[in-house]
Amino acid sequence: MGDTVLINMPFYTVHAPNLEIGLLKSLLNQSSVETAVKYYNLLYLEETGDYGSYMEIVDSPVEVLYSDWLVSDELVLGKRFAGSEYLEYAKRNGLSDNLSKLHPQMRESLVKFIRQVIESDDLLTYKLLVFSAKYMNLLSSLYLAKLAKDSNPNLRILVFGELVSGMERATKLMELFPFIDLICYEANYRLLREQVLSLLTGHSFFVADGCVLAQKRNSSRAELSTIRMQDIPLDQLPVPDYDDYFEIADSESYEFLLPFETSRGCWWGKCTFCSAKSLQRNHEVKSPGRIVDEMLILSRKYKVLRFDVTDICLPPDVIKPLCERLSSLDCDFDIFWEARADLCKDDLIALFGAGVRTLQVGIESFSSKLLRKIGKGTDQLGNVYFLKSAIEAGIDIVWNLMYGFPEETEEDYEQTISVMQHIVHFTPPANLVKFRAERHSMYHEEGRCTVPAPVYELVLSNENWHTDFADVACYFSILTSKINEEKINELKRVYDEWKSNHSRYRLDYLVGPGFVKIVDKRSPETVEYTLCGWQGETYLMCGHIAYFRKVHDKLKEKFDIEEDSLREFLNFLVGKGLIITEEDQYLGLALRYTSSYDVRE
Repeated sequence: MGDTVLINMPFYTVHAPNLEIGLLKSLLNQSSVETAVKYYNLLYLEETGDYGSYMEIVDSPVEVLYSDWLVSDELVLGKRFAGSEYLEYAKRNGLSDNLSKLHPQMRESLVKFIRQVIESDDLLTYKLLVFSAKYMNLLSSLYLAKLAKDSNPNLRILVFGELVSGMERATKLMELFPFIDLICYEANYRLLREQVLSLLTGHSFFVADGCVLAQKRNSSRAELSTIRMQDIPLDQLPVPDYDDYFEIADSESYEFLLPFETSRGCWWGKCTFCSAKSLQRNHEVKSPGRIVDEMLILSRKYKVLRFDVTDICLPPDVIKPLCERLSSLDCDFDIFWEARADLCKDDLIALFGAGVRTLQVGIESFSSKLLRKIGKGTDQLGNVYFLKSAIEAGIDIVWNLMYGFPEETEEDYEQTISVMQHIVHFTPPANLVKFRAERHSMYHEEGRCTVPAPVYELVLSNENWHTDFADVACYFSILTSKINEEKINELKRVYDEWKSNHSRYRLDYLVGPGFVKIVDKRSPETVEYTLCGWQGETYLMCGHIAYFRKVHDKLKEKFDIEEDSLREFLNFLVGKGLIITEEDQYLGLALRYTSSYDVRE
């Protein structure tokens, strides 16, 4: 047994191994460091046997900190706020009634499990405990670290990961939890490896930019930045080692995913509400050849075909060469990726051919004005066309609608609601999400949100911690536009109806010789339209975003149609909800009929 153990705590998902732990283990193995891995999240689920409740916590709103609250009484003695006050806040912000009722049992089982780890596992025999701090497992990690340090003061505690990113947050966490010896707050695997090697070769952790040392908590920025290590290029990182996960994961109870990265950082980086770009170094992409080789190695070794690509955003430059390589393989991969809504239909078709079956996409709104204000780089028609193209390409789309932006107006709500009512036959949003101001977002960097969300006091404050938690918070309060509550409720009503009734809605078109038939089943009564000659060709030309001038020029060559006649016909289609328009551009909403049932019945 070696001196180092890498630890993954509840409530990290049980469906996949931890990519960061897999990479760090492989790096340490290359340096001849024998490293153990503890997937305590899997062992906890095995002990409780309550898969449904576990995954409900995994999927609970991250901003209510439910998983952290479950163990907060053990870490924060003499808390200022009662559990009832927290639960009232959490339920207002999306916590389910079920988790609200289950919290006594969940808290008891989690605390009991962590204490049993200290009493019965071999954790205290190691020299260094390394915790991966992810969403849903930060305080459970710190509680185990505290118990371990109390039992064996000679142990060293290292924490890294997205939940300790940023120097200010890392420094405050060190202040609040003094049993931590080192926090690496940047995604830098060279630095992580060298820190571990330094400790294991008889030295101590060293001062470097990107981490905070226990003995340097009160030091200035200059003192903390004496060494700057360049991270290892993505193509030079080893293939992650997931052996420890697959040795104990239960294939009969849940499906497996292989976490995998093809890039880091965000090539776009202009969305005002997103913290992603600030959390990562400059954008870097693996070479297509390396990506394919790594996927084959992982799939062959673990006999899994489903990949969860952890990239912030699918790099556009890699699509063509990567898809060419993947589509040439005789493998039935099922790949999940995150992407922007500006991919063209040809890109989506190529991605489907390469094995991409699901894309998570940032739609956020159907108001072009709001989309410009929040830096999305997309517009209303572009978002709708993306959703339409993805369906036609065969790719499932996971996307959210957001509301509550500081810049939004009632007009933004009206535009979004209008579009929603016309595209109910498209994939509905997975969630309707209220805007939250995040650390490292442009709102935060510009000083527009400095007051932590109330949840931090409810979870972390006690009589001894005199702090406003501004340095430790991930989420902040911010003044938003005073939108009429009726508009917000109308948005929620349309969203709920779409989600509930989506399977009943259809809007299809069929092409015949010299005509196009449209069958509209978006309302209780089916309506059919038969468009002949130039009218049918007009609708087909609007299958993608089309400018009025280009449509007219093309029709005039063949049919000699006047502008007024074309505009009158397009206005008719808009009025029937068969087409949407903005800035003299038009987009047809019907999907070409491909279903097995007869839409004409």
